[in-house]
Amino acid sequence: ELYLKYLKRQREAQYRGITIDRALTQADYIELGGVMRSLTQRADQEYQALVKENPAYEQVIRHVMLRMVALTGGELARRRVLLSELEYPPQKNGLVKEVIERFTNARLLVKGEDTDGNPYVEPAHDALVRGWEKLRHWVQQEKNLELQRRLTPSALEWNNQQQAKFLWNANPYLDVLNQEVLKSPDNNWLNQVEAEFVLRSVKRRRRNTQRNWGIALGVMLGLSGLTILSLIAQREALIGQVRASQEASEANLPSNKLQALVDSLRAAKSLQQPLLLLFKPKNQLQNQVRATLLQAVHGIRESNRLEEHTSRVMSLVFSPNGERIAATSGDSTVKVWNRNGILEANSKQRGIVFTTQEGKFLTWSVSSENTDNIEIRRLDGTLLQTLKDANFRPPNIMPHLFVKSVVFSPDENRIAVAHADGKVQLWKPDGTLIRTLKGHSDSVNSVVFSPNGEMIASASSDKTVKLWKPDGTLIRTLQGHNRGLLKVAFSPDSNTLASASFDNTVKLWKPDGTLIRTLEGHNDGVYSVAFSPNGEMIASASWDTTVKLWKMDGSLERTLYGHRSYVTSLAFSPDSNTLASASKDSTVKLWKLDNTKEGIIKAHRDTVNSVAFSPNGAMIASAGRDKTIKLWKPDGTLIRTLKGHSDSVNSVVFSPNGEMIASASSDKTIKLWKPDGTLIRTLKGHSDSVDSVVFSPNGEMIASAGSAIIKLWKPDGSFIRNLEGFDSYIVYAFSLEKFATYIVFSPDSQMIASAGRGQGLLQQLDGTPVTTLPAYGYGVKSVAFSPDGQMIALGSSEPKLSLLKPDGTFVRDLQGHDDDVNSVAFSPDGQMIASASRDGTVKLWERNGALLSTLKGYTDHERIVVHFSPDGNSLVWTSRNGKVILWNLNLDDLLVRGCNWVRDYLENNPNVDESDRHLCDNVNK
Repeated sequence: ELYLKYLKRQREAQYRGITIDRALTQADYIELGGVMRSLTQRADQEYQALVKENPAYEQVIRHVMLRMVALTGGELARRRVLLSELEYPPQKNGLVKEVIERFTNARLLVKGEDTDGNPYVEPAHDALVRGWEKLRHWVQQEKNLELQRRLTPSALEWNNQQQAKFLWNANPYLDVLNQEVLKSPDNNWLNQVEAEFVLRSVKRRRRNTQRNWGIALGVMLGLSGLTILSLIAQREALIGQVRASQEASEANLPSNKLQALVDSLRAAKSLQQPLLLLFKPKNQLQNQVRATLLQAVHGIRESNRLEEHTSRVMSLVFSPNGERIAATSGDSTVKVWNRNGILEANSKQRGIVFTTQEGKFLTWSVSSENTDNIEIRRLDGTLLQTLKDANFRPPNIMPHLFVKSVVFSPDENRIAVAHADGKVQLWKPDGTLIRTLKGHSDSVNSVVFSPNGEMIASASSDKTVKLWKPDGTLIRTLQGHNRGLLKVAFSPDSNTLASASFDNTVKLWKPDGTLIRTLEGHNDGVYSVAFSPNGEMIASASWDTTVKLWKMDGSLERTLYGHRSYVTSLAFSPDSNTLASASKDSTVKLWKLDNTKEGIIKAHRDTVNSVAFSPNGAMIASAGRDKTIKLWKPDGTLIRTLKGHSDSVNSVVFSPNGEMIASASSDKTIKLWKPDGTLIRTLKGHSDSVDSVVFSPNGEMIASAGSAIIKLWKPDGSFIRNLEGFDSYIVYAFSLEKFATYIVFSPDSQMIASAGRGQGLLQQLDGTPVTTLPAYGYGVKSVAFSPDGQMIALGSSEPKLSLLKPDGTFVRDLQGHDDDVNSVAFSPDGQMIASASRDGTVKLWERNGALLSTLKGYTDHERIVVHFSPDGNSLVWTSRNGKVILWNLNLDDLLVRGCNWVRDYLENNPNVDESDRHLCDNVNK
């Protein structure tokens, strides 16, 4: 009751415009025991409910609530926290917002605005801070709480000033923040700005240290000549530089992939210094650099960043030929860049930019504070036309807020203007008002002509989209959103509309009013939506700082992270290969959308079950559920298709000399082929589906597996014997599900290992058991020998990879996957292991168990088979959607690809460090 009275007293004080004393009265103090129990019990309830939904909330709640504790005189008190301080990296930000909303709705937190209009949140009562046992325990545990209080204002000042001099350099706490907080998997409490501040500070200190060492080494060399000692020092300094850049890249990968790629390129270039080519660093560091660069190159989407604006970017547009981009900003300028990111024009004008069919950029703005006249001008300021409106704007609405949208019709014979008073006006370009469309009951925020010119769509804060004929006739009203609409767009063929709303969704409609589907996934209001010109993609931009790309069937293609504030506008390039996004963070980001096409072979119409390299690496064979085997060049060129099986082809493999291909099928047969497509023979004998086939390394034997039996054959087709002793079936509660059996020969061709239900089995070729391979979960799903035969890797129905010696001795588990490990493979040199999982990732590990890289974004959470190329420079894996994915692991090739991606950014962005600007000068395109 006291708590409710307190909230009521606070609200009444706010209505009266006064501030009440937040200290407890004696009467309050007497009743405090009841308040404290009520608050802390409610806090425990909310905490337990959230953690039950998602265990990640445990750390999120801790980090949020610790920011709301003030340490004053040794006694805990509540602390007012600006919402800007609670902006975290994208993967955590949504959870933070949910905690704040749930705790606010539970009246544990209250929101408000300070005297400068900045929104904040704080505990509703000191009793929560002082009485909640869990929070008190967190305070006692968190040894860096005072450090957080020092860091936050420093990070904020640097973020506001954006000058290097505000970074920490000699601060003794920088190492603590870097090692104990930033790199902590469980207790990284840094928000978005603080994390970037620490990264930049560490980077600056390392560069200063390297510069100082360089000066010192120069002096030493000048005094004593080039000695072995100085060479060692130089080498160590270079290795330190490589390691620093590689660590910076890993830290930037989650939220700033463009900078992560630059950091990774810097690390790779440092490895090519003559001294490190002569005296190479440890393989571990080289593998880490290669793996991080691989992840950066294949994970990158942002290709350039236009940063010359100093305030919120409000709108942007491509020229019709796609060669230029124009954007307008709250800094009262319109800027035009070419596709390479070079600033070509800077016009001091207010207004929103748009373009004509001839490629001329124009702006519109409201002319004065007393009328609603709209002025259309060229970028040089030349007034082209004034749309004079006799109606007066309501006095409580500023002119730049009253006119919401201005667009040309496709034939440029009409101009539509959306107003905050719920009206849409149609004008001739000569300034003649044609008619006013009335019907909305609230602000019209967006208006657009259909590409075929036959309809006009308007989106309003009244939660509706209205479709009009060009003559002003209302066709129909589209209803379905539960909050106001911000944007409406037509597909290129005029057959689909997309509406973006504050209700966090995008809805797709047919012009006849049929709701096709709702696109859900954003965590905040959707500010903008756009169709790609080729009609294959939809982009949505949100207050949650993300851009999402959707297929027309409603499936989410990917989410683009990188903006530091809400995204205001989107524009596709005419060729649909580039998406530009504008944000309140003052930047325009350019995203390449065709990166995923590189290294992807659309191989089969259905699931790809198996893939293999020829021994010379010049050919890739893929086996599919579509009953075919396809042969490819590594560049994706189809060589030929092998047909002959009558059911799914489950496995394919080349003979060691490359002169034969073996395929295993659900039609109960194994077929042997020449690479030219000639069928040599068919091996029959299995009574059920054949899941796996493999040649012995010496080429003298073929093994096939399925239905709890392994058969050995000679390459001429002669049957040798059966190997039994394992079971490839498992009984589930209501069904009998088959485990695909996987087999592999030892490198010396003397043993064969099998994976299936329950334990795997290692046996000699006469069937004599050598050892059992331990069962994990429902069984062993994949097995691989290291090239030297000294280690076996097992993938199972548990989220881990297990390493054993051939005698069955356990070596170690590699933890990191979140679901079954379906496939494992050693690199040809035995120093790297690849594992593919149902969690949708492929992971690269060092043989000692260190995780090198996680590759994701191309898998479909189903059975994946992964292999290295014979030279170890490529990695290939399969997918259920018919694709074969091929990634190049060669460091030189990755450097070329990475440099080609960021070259424009490095050369033209004014904020790139000068030390990085020439990173790619000597890397061939």
